[in-house]
Amino acid sequence: MTKYILFSFCLVLIYPLGVDLHLTGLTAIANDLNASEATLHQFMHKNTD
Repeated sequence: MTKYILFSFCLVLIYPLGVDLHLTGLTAIANDLNASEATLHQFMHKNTD
């Protein structure tokens, strides 16, 4: 049971890291796709609702 709780806790800690990495890479993603950051934000917001 302790391993399960520890694993769950690690998953909770990893999520914010993924969000932070995504946001810092947004400029590079926009440059690669020849799109503006605002366009990417709109696309991601539309597809997550």
